Amino acid sequence: MPKTDFTLVPFLAGDQYKDALFSPDGRYISYIRSASGESDLFVLDISSKVPKQVTAKLPLSTGTAYGGKIYCWLSDSSGLCVSSNGELFIVKLNDEPPLKLEGIPQGKAFAPHCVNDMIVFCLEKEDHMEVGFFNISDKKWAELITYEAEFQYDPFIHPNSKRVLLHAWNTPFMSWDRSRIVEFILDSGEFKELEVGENISTGQPMYSPDGNRISFISDRSGYWNLWILDVDGVKPRHLVNEPFDCKYSTWVTGGKDYTWSSDSKFIYYIRYREAANSLVRVNVETGKTEELLTPKGSFSKISVVKNRLLLHFTSYNTPQTIQIIDLNSLEVEYELRSGIYRGEGVIPKHISYSTFDEERAYGLLYKPDKTLPGNPCIFVIHGGPTGMRRNEFEPLVQYLASLGWTLALVNHRGSVGYGREYRQKLTHSWGIYDVKDTIWLKKQLVDEGIISSDKCAIMGGSAGGYTTLKTLVDYPTEMKAGVNLYGVTDLFALGEETHFLEAKYDQMLVGDLPEHAKEYYERSPIFHAEKIDVPLLVLQGEDDPVVVKSQSDRLVEKLHNHVEYKVYSGEGHGFSKWETLQDMYPRISRFLKKFVLYEIPG
Repeated sequence: MPKTDFTLVPFLAGDQYKDALFSPDGRYISYIRSASGESDLFVLDISSKVPKQVTAKLPLSTGTAYGGKIYCWLSDSSGLCVSSNGELFIVKLNDEPPLKLEGIPQGKAFAPHCVNDMIVFCLEKEDHMEVGFFNISDKKWAELITYEAEFQYDPFIHPNSKRVLLHAWNTPFMSWDRSRIVEFILDSGEFKELEVGENISTGQPMYSPDGNRISFISDRSGYWNLWILDVDGVKPRHLVNEPFDCKYSTWVTGGKDYTWSSDSKFIYYIRYREAANSLVRVNVETGKTEELLTPKGSFSKISVVKNRLLLHFTSYNTPQTIQIIDLNSLEVEYELRSGIYRGEGVIPKHISYSTFDEERAYGLLYKPDKTLPGNPCIFVIHGGPTGMRRNEFEPLVQYLASLGWTLALVNHRGSVGYGREYRQKLTHSWGIYDVKDTIWLKKQLVDEGIISSDKCAIMGGSAGGYTTLKTLVDYPTEMKAGVNLYGVTDLFALGEETHFLEAKYDQMLVGDLPEHAKEYYERSPIFHAEKIDVPLLVLQGEDDPVVVKSQSDRLVEKLHNHVEYKVYSGEGHGFSKWETLQDMYPRISRFLKKFVLYEIPG
């Protein structure tokens, strides 16, 4: 058992709260609390503020590689429908034993949504997804909605239980490339495509509480904005037309970047701007918007019941917090704060800079008041690659900043949060714009005297690990060291080895095979490992289903320079165990100090 490093405790320790929901009657909130690697579902009576654990013996898990929405409330607020390792259970608040929903076809059942006696859910099969529904009252076996789309996310039931909305798409596209909103009529078995197009990405379809309107997010205008139409599927209207996105990329089910008011008169939504968020209310009839909350941070998973707003909030010095807000006063009525961090933290500055081809790219700069000698800098690359770094609590970033490192978090072209054109820049260009945008950010920070040119490192996980490696291959003298966390090394093997969600993602990022085999070879770090001429730290989860361990194994075998390789048992795509993080954080610090700050030859 490793000895606890107490300097890490503020960054890593404490309970974690997530996935909060109002009960339909507004009496309770539910949330998942994770502690010491275990997760349980709790229900809190808002009036008494007394929490109750409801899933002590039921493991909370979708059973899928990426996770997603785990549970929902029953419509009468008497209990919840919970996914446990891909099986659905009814969990009542009166302490009855969990009731397994039988008759669900083979697959992983998760992302439930309940209206009246109907539960609709996602079903992940071996190579595609389907949607099923289950009537609780008559206990019939589940039926499947047989819509021809490989991916079907976020099913949402009409208040009369006779219609279901879906967010759907097919490979090789990802949801942010081309996806559509579909309505299924249960009585007739008819499908209606409500929003579809060759250059349109959609998401998060909902019915208004009164059942008269349909809402969804679409980037038809060039940005992810709110659209609504009458429930009969006509009169589509661009409700909010502004040059800002109002959603994050849909990797998993359960994203909720907007919500209806209980009286169906307003929609509350999250506005993404300069890698931070604000909360906005729009009048559905007039389209008039009002910005309600503008803290320097990030919101997610918002919902409203009557005069209360429930949301998740995080910022650079605030671990994820669940807040209940009184909509009359906009004051926080109740709060559950994850972690124990109470430090001031380093405030990130949103930066914009010119690229090699005179376009614009963006990022976040963390510069501590007291930096290490020589102004060293770590360039941090996000995953996805269709992801984003934003103003939220980044424990590893704040840990390294507390040691005096300057950190530049790169929102290279291809990131979300800056509109469709920016997001689509990596189409057939992965390994080009992401790499060059990183190098050009370094150039600007050096020119401005913020960092030293000869004391830089690069670090990233997953797709960010790929960009880390590709940067070290293409620009072998720009960085003193690299940290690769479960990064992609072989583009040919990726499609064969990864989960089916991303099995054809490389066709969008690089091109079709065999026509673009040359590009796959040129952009795969595994075939050019001899060009990596600086020390490299490689961290890998033993059970990673997305970037499998062999991707790192083969890379390490080919490296001729100093390499440090650590495989964490029991970890998947991303690290979460306390013992893992307790080893990882100081390991990264020691590595960077040795090879960047002290410049010990590798």
